[in-house]
Amino acid sequence: MKGTFTFKVDYRNLTFNFKIIRNITILQGDSATGKTTLINLLAQSLLPKKRHGISVITNAKYYVYTESSDRSWKETLENKKEMVIFFEENNTFIHTHEFARYVADSGNYFVFITRDPIKDLPYSTKEIYSIGCHYNGFKHVYEFNEVYKNFPYLDNNFDLIITEDSKSGFQFFSKFFCNSKVESANGASKFITYLDTLSNPDAHNILCIADGAAFGCYIRDLVEFSMDNLDKRITIWLPESFEWVLLKARVISFDSLTQILNNPSEYIECRDYVSWERFFTYLVEKYSDEKWKYTKGELDPYYYSEKNKEKIKGTLPKELQNINNTTKDSETKKMSLF
Repeated sequence: MKGTFTFKVDYRNLTFNFKIIRNITILQGDSATGKTTLINLLAQSLLPKKRHGISVITNAKYYVYTESSDRSWKETLENKKEMVIFFEENNTFIHTHEFARYVADSGNYFVFITRDPIKDLPYSTKEIYSIGCHYNGFKHVYEFNEVYKNFPYLDNNFDLIITEDSKSGFQFFSKFFCNSKVESANGASKFITYLDTLSNPDAHNILCIADGAAFGCYIRDLVEFSMDNLDKRITIWLPESFEWVLLKARVISFDSLTQILNNPSEYIECRDYVSWERFFTYLVEKYSDEKWKYTKGELDPYYYSEKNKEKIKGTLPKELQNINNTTKDSETKKMSLF
């Protein structure tokens, strides 16, 4: 299953407009913001009798999972194929390894209403939403708003840069930010522990780089840690992945690359790639030149040649492009990477 799916749900004076772009979408927020209402309307729209007055306009087949006393989730979902499946809150099984395997293999899209991160699923920081409401006459119009779209402006005089990646991404950024100290957290799940145990007392302006396409289950913890440790002045940059950076910079290129980067959801089959990060890795490995074949483990020097560093520099947020020209004595500048 691939593509972007649009929904317009109408009932009396309520309208919900939203898009589902990737295979895993998280819907969170406080009570009484419309999450349960949306799920109930979608569930009722699927009932055989059409007297409910609910209109759902969509280009997707969809299903709403509700807990059954006589059937397990596996039995209920067994025959659901090529569908957007919505889950109401408080389904604890979505946090199990078994369910994570089902998500990866099923070929469906999933929308979860949950207040807690789902640690076993690799979802994007861009696909975590809350529901916002505005009025159009007497209509209540509800839309999805990205939770982690905007961050406070922070300084770009970094004492320390920490990458999620301990392999190719870390190797590249160590060469690119050659005038700054670059360290690896050795994995997305270890970011908080790494930050909490920093032994460098001079690290008070920290840049964290992680693969946004699969960092969704950790982003809340990292943001909360940043807010609880304002003395560290943590900035977070979340490109889709390091491989996406290489493609965006055209360090590796091929005929259909522009179309893919402009609309990835039309090309990424979720049964094959549970996260976009894996798809971009596949493209880089497939299309990299045999003379300097790309591997995650050991980065060929070709990728951090001056020519390619200059290409990649042009794709970075402008606040990062000249980071190597800043020093502790330079003028403090403000930045936002989102």
